[in-house]
Amino acid sequence: MSVRSLNLVARRRGTALLVASLVAIVAGFALALAPVLQSKVEVRWPQAPDDVRSTALLLANLTPHAIDVEFDEAALNAAADGGGLLLSTVRTDRPAARAAGLVLETDGATLTVSLRQSVETVVIEPGSWHLRSSIEGMTLDRDGESVLSWPTEVPPEIDGLLTVVGELPGGAEFQATVQVLDDNNTVASPVKLVILAVAALALIAVAVMLIRDDRARPLRRVARPRRDDGEGRWVRVAVAAVDVAVVGALVLWVFIGPMTADDGYYAVMARNNSDAGYVGMYYQIFNQTFVPFVWYWQFLDLWQTLSVSAVWLRIPSLLAAVGGWMLIRYYVRRHLEVAGAARAGLLAVAGMVTVLWWSAFAIGVRPEAVAAVGAMAVLVLVVTSVRTGRAFPAFVAAAVGALSFAAHPTGVVAFGPLLVGIAPLWRALSGDGWRAGARRTVAVISGGAFALIAAFHDGALFEAINGQRRFAAVETPLDWSDELARYVLLLENGPQGTYVKRAVVLVALVLVLWFLIAWAWDRRSRTRLIGDAATLMGWTFAAGFVLIWITTSKWSHHFGAMAVIGAVFVAWMLVILPARVLAALPTTRHRWLIASIFAASLIPPFCWPWRARRTGSPGTPTCRIGDRRRVSALSCSHSRCCGSVWSSRSRRSCSPCPGSGVSRSVCRSLPRRYP
Repeated sequence: MSVRSLNLVARRRGTALLVASLVAIVAGFALALAPVLQSKVEVRWPQAPDDVRSTALLLANLTPHAIDVEFDEAALNAAADGGGLLLSTVRTDRPAARAAGLVLETDGATLTVSLRQSVETVVIEPGSWHLRSSIEGMTLDRDGESVLSWPTEVPPEIDGLLTVVGELPGGAEFQATVQVLDDNNTVASPVKLVILAVAALALIAVAVMLIRDDRARPLRRVARPRRDDGEGRWVRVAVAAVDVAVVGALVLWVFIGPMTADDGYYAVMARNNSDAGYVGMYYQIFNQTFVPFVWYWQFLDLWQTLSVSAVWLRIPSLLAAVGGWMLIRYYVRRHLEVAGAARAGLLAVAGMVTVLWWSAFAIGVRPEAVAAVGAMAVLVLVVTSVRTGRAFPAFVAAAVGALSFAAHPTGVVAFGPLLVGIAPLWRALSGDGWRAGARRTVAVISGGAFALIAAFHDGALFEAINGQRRFAAVETPLDWSDELARYVLLLENGPQGTYVKRAVVLVALVLVLWFLIAWAWDRRSRTRLIGDAATLMGWTFAAGFVLIWITTSKWSHHFGAMAVIGAVFVAWMLVILPARVLAALPTTRHRWLIASIFAASLIPPFCWPWRARRTGSPGTPTCRIGDRRRVSALSCSHSRCCGSVWSSRSRRSCSPCPGSGVSRSVCRSLPRRYP
């Protein structure tokens, strides 16, 4: 084919990719606005004519959509004999309640109808009576003829269905039908199903065209590390031993680990999906809908059809933990480019942190496990896309991040790699021109439509809005300004502030500060100690602490969403970066200063485990995060040391691998910079 024909084909493919991407995005948002079919829920009372009992009927909306009451003269006579009350939706002995409900009373000759402040008395005549109250008003008919009409009266409040009738005479007619307003119990309408099909087909088309586009254009080849690259047999044996230890410890914890406070809560919440027809809060807030965060609970509902045992409920989180560990191994080998003894040491520390973080936060029923493995998968895919220039991994990363967020608000941490990697992703996708890069960027963004499909496949946007309104009516939602409350819970002596929980989180926070210092020093001195893969990993982990600010509750167990990235980040900061930094420092004095300050910054208050054993005992001292003088001294020496190192780095360059006192295995694994 000629060059002109090839260019024409490329333009057509680019246009088709852009159109399919826009269709997927528009269809995804249209799903949230598409109409749904509300299920019709009716309550019929009484259940048996020979056993009429008053019953409570508490409605979240207080008032029903409509109420129909059918009765005859025999039922009225039975009520008159028992005290006169045929039907009431509220307690009649309380004037305030009576003024809001519907009351039907009889003395055998007349029938008194009370609906809020409206009261009317009619003469009883033989026949079949029908009272209907709906949003169109209230009417009372006898044998099809209108007896009473109040067009401005809306349905009454209902606390129950109360009567003095205990048993109806043979052949008597008495039936109340309450049509309950259930906005949350919805199913997809035909229009929504069509939009859903269009969105799915568009996303499939985008994926296929991105794969073809990646194959059609020249891409960078990334050298695959050889299996024996700098590694002896003992290193491979050590890595295999770490794998066995990590997986074995996680499996063991599934059986011996205590249940958390939320395991039963969320298990019942998911199980109620089959009974209620939608995912609701169940235990609180009037069972308000959980839209748009529903797909994980629907999966958990199906999972519980096989078993409801504690071990079975932990299997999904166990699989997520093992999958996250496999992703860590892949990332260390392929992207962090750590080999030899350094890789064995890094994986050993990462394995220990993985077990600690998952056992403390994420092995259970809560959805943080989805966010944790999703965030690591997105990081791997983003770095793969940046290194190779392929767009399809970035598209999959957007889809995985979107599905993680659709499982729970803490899944927002999965967007961290995409946000941090915007600049390198753009350079990778726009290598053959900004127009082609823009089309691929739109295609990558369209992967977020997977979240809209998962969130609104049988729900609607108004359900999410109404749910938040009901939540706000009962409990004040927290916002980003209340983030300190999460750390208060973490530092308290309770289920959310155990020693292991606070240890992994606070050590990680200290290492985030050290990462920022090392990154700034690396940028200034051009020592190339931190490669692009480690930079994306570090900034993604740091951004996670900011992204979880959006949650409307501030529980410490939300830190479980960073269990996988946190494990590899902590291990890299403890094993790899210190060796590289010490090797790059110009003098022994600088090395001793940095090493001592780094070690001192990781020392926690030793009263934590001691105080936890003596909680509530008389004379137990207050446990503080740090002594004022100790913190001041460390801060002062830290500033002086960093200042001297910073100034020395700015005056001259330094080889990252001096000849003396430096591990050559560490120097050989210095990272590459992506083009």
